[in-house]
Parts: sequence; structure tokens; C-alpha cells
Amino acid sequence: MNLMLFLFGFLCNLAVIVGGLVGVAWLAGSLVLYALLDRPLWEVVIVIGASIFVFTRFCVWVVRRRPVGGNWRYHWLPWEGGGGESNEEIRDLEGLIDEIEEELSEARREDVETLELEEIKLDYLRQIEGHQLENKVVVLRRLRKKAKKADRKDEAEEYSKRIEKHEAKLKKRGDRLQDLPLFPKLIAYAMIGSIMLIPAFLAWMIPGALLVQTLEFWNQWTVRFPGVRGGEWMRSPDMMIVVVPGCLALACVGVWVVSWHFSQPASETKKKSAGKKRGGKPGKDTGDSIEEAQAVSLPPPPPGEEPPSGAPPPE
Repeated sequence: MNLMLFLFGFLCNLAVIVGGLVGVAWLAGSLVLYALLDRPLWEVVIVIGASIFVFTRFCVWVVRRRPVGGNWRYHWLPWEGGGGESNEEIRDLEGLIDEIEEELSEARREDVETLELEEIKLDYLRQIEGHQLENKVVVLRRLRKKAKKADRKDEAEEYSKRIEKHEAKLKKRGDRLQDLPLFPKLIAYAMIGSIMLIPAFLAWMIPGALLVQTLEFWNQWTVRFPGVRGGEWMRSPDMMIVVVPGCLALACVGVWVVSWHFSQPASETKKKSAGKKRGGKPGKDTGDSIEEAQAVSLPPPPPGEEPPSGAPPPE
């Protein structure tokens, strides 16, 4: 599944990058073609200088408004980039359970059979339990990674043992795709892969069209036949003075799309702002210990399971 996510993200990210680069290349090419025309030097300097000035100012404005950066894994390795907890799914299921509870209350008052509603409620509770186990695995892996970086081997081993226990429970439940038998797993992967190909294909439509058109422009410029020259419009000052602003607008749109696609997620921006308020460097360790992180993020261990050494007692 991780490989499929990587390929999907790689194709979409590459499409965005190629589209932005083609727009910038068209702007550079139009300026070069205009410079090759037999025009006064002052006119060439004004056109090229104004275009570069506008494009540079726009890039600065876009970067200030929507900073590019953050955790690069969020874009290229989505399963490692941005946390991974399924809290939103749990909240949605809890809302559904509340609705089921209301229906159960009404059914009991009217002395109606409630077996079907109770089965639905149990199914939702089972799904919540599975999401909670997955959340514990995500948090424990994060804490194990921090413990390894801090060279706390014993603590990392304890986290690994707890991860193995939770993974065994998840495998026994059989809710995850990777825990299915081989044949159903292959069918599921094939279906998911075919679904992922559709948005990846759509993402490549515009960059692909731009690349094809770029090749066509190059062929028109380089074609040579006896008495015939291709791309006459490229050698016309009246046409190129219109083409340059159009290419400038396309390059600005490409820069905006790339910045929008690779900008920091809102959650990560909030984390960095909080890190600055605490006096630490954004994106770096702000001094929070593993125990403090565990006190905030780590759910309490199930009954009969010992918490790792140094962990705060459950409230």
C-alpha cells in the first residue's frame, strides 16, 4: 500500500512540477525570441526588464503569502509525513453512535425490536476500537523514533514490544488491507490502484498538453524548407509583443499552483507557530521530553499492560 501511495504522490507531484517548469520555460523562450527580433535595444530592454520584474515580484508575493517547505515527507511519503492518527474517523463514528442511541431510546419507548440497531452500534464500536489501536501504534512509533534519536535504547525496545502487541491485535481483527488473505488482498490492491490512476491521469493532462505544444513550437521554429520558414508568427514583433504577456501570465499561474501544492499544511503551520511561541526553532525539538509528549499524545495502555519506564501514570 505504501508503494501505491508513493507512486500516486510521485506522479501527481511530478505533474505539478513539470507544469510549473513549462510555464517558466515558455516565458524564458518568449523573451529570448523577442530579443532575437530586429527591434531597438531600448525596447528589448524594457520588455525583458519589465517581464522579469513582474515575475520576480509575483514569486516573492506568492512565497510570502504561502510558504513552500515544511516536512517534505508529507508530499512524497504521505504515510510518514503528517501524523497518521484517525481521530476524525473516530469522531464521525461517535456521532453515528449518538444517533443510534437516540433511535434505540425511541424504539424502547415504543416497544419495537432493537436487535438490528444494537448490531449496528456494536459494529461502530468495533470500528472505533480498531482506529484507537491504529492511533496507539502511530503514537508509539513516533515516540520510539524520538527515543532512538535520543539514544534511549531501553525505552525504544519497550515501545517496540508494545507496538508488536498492538500489531498482533490488529492482525487478529483482520480489519486492515494488509491483513487480508492473499487473493482478496490482490483484488483490493488492483481496485485501489485503478482508482488512483484516474486522478493521476487527470493531473497529467495539462502538463502533457503543454509539453506537446512546446514540441510543436520547437518544430515550427526549426523547420526549414526551400523558400519556406516555419513559425512566422514567432518572427513577428506585433505577435510576440502579445505572446510575452501571455507567457508571463502562464508562468505566474504555474508558480502559484506549485506553491499551493507544496505549501505547508495548516496543522504543520500551527505547530511551527506554537514552537516559536515556546521559544524553540520551528520544526525542531523545542525541548519537550518523550515523557511530556507521551503525557499529551499517548493513550493509556490496556488493562494488564505495563506502561514504559519513565511514563507518567494514567489519570
